[in-house]
Amino acid sequence: MRIRNLIAAACALLIALTPIGIARAASNPPPPAALETPGIDAHLGYQPQQSCTPSAKRGTTALLKALIKNWGGSSWGISRFCTSGGTSEHKEGRALDWHMDSRKAKDRAKVDQMIRWVTANNGEVAYRLGIMYIIWNQKIWSIYYQELGWRKMASRGSWTANHKDHVHISLSWDGAMGQTSWWTGAVLRVPNQGRCGTGSNAACVDQVKRSSSSSWPKVTVGPFRPYPSTVPAIAGSARVGLTLAVVPGTWTPPGATLSYQWQRAGKAIPDATAERYRITASDLGKAIRVKVSATLGSTTVSKTSDSTTNTVAGVLPTPRPVVTGQSQFGSPLTGAPGDGFPDGTTFAYQWQRDSKNIASATAASYTPTSKDVGHAVRLRVRASATGYATVSTYSVARTVQPRAFTAAPTPVVSGDPLVGGTLRATPGVWQPTASLSYQWYRDGKQVSGQTKSSYRLGKADLGKRVHVRVRATLAGYATTSTYSEPTAKVGAAR
Repeated sequence: MRIRNLIAAACALLIALTPIGIARAASNPPPPAALETPGIDAHLGYQPQQSCTPSAKRGTTALLKALIKNWGGSSWGISRFCTSGGTSEHKEGRALDWHMDSRKAKDRAKVDQMIRWVTANNGEVAYRLGIMYIIWNQKIWSIYYQELGWRKMASRGSWTANHKDHVHISLSWDGAMGQTSWWTGAVLRVPNQGRCGTGSNAACVDQVKRSSSSSWPKVTVGPFRPYPSTVPAIAGSARVGLTLAVVPGTWTPPGATLSYQWQRAGKAIPDATAERYRITASDLGKAIRVKVSATLGSTTVSKTSDSTTNTVAGVLPTPRPVVTGQSQFGSPLTGAPGDGFPDGTTFAYQWQRDSKNIASATAASYTPTSKDVGHAVRLRVRASATGYATVSTYSVARTVQPRAFTAAPTPVVSGDPLVGGTLRATPGVWQPTASLSYQWYRDGKQVSGQTKSSYRLGKADLGKRVHVRVRATLAGYATTSTYSEPTAKVGAAR
């Protein structure tokens, strides 16, 4: 929303467009010197532009100056011509454009810090500033749709139209007029529908001095619930699996009986007549609203809320799958996806070796093979449900261990230990059957080249003791060696 032509200076609608140097502040903007706690400001939610009073409001101006002072960048303006197209809070002096470039890593880092400052603790600072929504780098965050987080926006065409070269912030009337606790130090308990000090709105309160510190006592901030207004409102975000609640408003006469009808894309949803409505897969891609009817005697008056944003896909839980069983060759492993999934969720399984899929290992159970020994095996669970985004989760990877031989007998050496004689090794019966290799030793040292089951003694063996090692190998089993008892000292030939 870059502003190149603003209302004439005589209308006092401009603020300085001169860029500010690189921000060096390590902390966030300072709160008021005295900030009322506990408590958090009341908020009406989205208040769209309904009039045209484009002069820059003092709260909007103060926020833009604070952003530039703390993080640098420059102003791209507040006001917009009344004759410019579309609905925009700029036309009421309630929106600001802060020039930062998403192509620059330094600018991205500064904006990220600002976003953390505003949105932390369920948007505490956003409440205290009266922020309705923020647009940056083709994404939007709304205080009234906090469960949706930062949402990708459809392309508007140009770099500027997609907010890749500036941050847009829209404020409530109280935020724009500097009537929220960040500026007055007092928690706003009853929000205004328009400019303070006009019509039925409360008188304007002066702003207070800033603290010398950037910290303040934090408060508990719950999920967003709009303050009751002159029309019904909805608390909650339009996402499959979440529950919306109606806020009837202040228009209903005392003693009236209220009834509700939730609507999907403007049409009544069957059996959705309670104060709360749980969003289903049928709502995906459609906006939700609610009609409230107040009946007193023979008179019934109905009003309908604004529609939510189009319903987005639900978010499935992501518990780490649990695998039971011993991580050992030949021992079955069984995986379970975890808890908390909605009814109707289906699961697809894929076992992986060193993070790569194992062919045909797509059941909930898997028996490690010899190829897995010494490698990390884990289970990927892919959860799917109608109306929800598919998610994949992974179990803790565990290294598969080899099995041990159930029988590893000690070899026996037979034959006379005399020079010129032959010794023979009997390995015994290994369980399970394995491939056996031999190595003969002379006084504890390997005899080079003597790797058969028999060994003909030579002159070098005279006076030495001889023994044999039997080594068993089998895929999936730990290579195991056993040793015979040493012979008596080898004697001379007879």
